[in-house]
Amino acid sequence: MIYVRFQLAGFKQGAPKKLLLIPVIGVVIGVGGILVLCVFTGSFQILKMMAGQLFGGLISAVIFYTINKIYYGKRAEMFTN
Repeated sequence: MIYVRFQLAGFKQGAPKKLLLIPVIGVVIGVGGILVLCVFTGSFQILKMMAGQLFGGLISAVIFYTINKIYYGKRAEMFTN
């Protein structure tokens, strides 16, 4: 995230796309971590307990992605360095 922040501050080409990857990576890591935990424990009870948190994380990631896609889409011509 720090790397992406400096890319955005320097108006580097491709920086908004890197920013849009952050919520996607967060969701993948979150879901993957829970699935690995379920496999190692042999119980998917954890998945049931974490379903609300996973759903909330997914919704917030979609909102973050959508807002930033719109915002940086309108400013795409600024990122040319």
